[in-house]
Amino acid sequence: MIILGLPMMFRGNTWWHLGSTESLEDLEAFARKIGLKPEWLQVAGSHPHYDITGNFMRKALETGAVHVGREQYIWDVFRGKA
Repeated sequence: MIILGLPMMFRGNTWWHLGSTESLEDLEAFARKIGLKPEWLQVAGSHPHYDITGNFMRKALETGAVHVGREQYIWDVFRGKA
């Protein structure tokens, strides 16, 4: 499942983490569908995810991503599935 965490403010913009509960391959395939560039993938020091803003967040939801709360997002991506 592709999931979106809660929004956060950074440098004057609202951002969401886009992650996967299944695999990096699922995340990368989904990212391509909504127009994210491969080099935007964040992997260093964290779980694999994309930091996305409003337009991509809307595309992600329209394409099937599920919006979850912060605790659920952390639970899903850090329990070894992503």
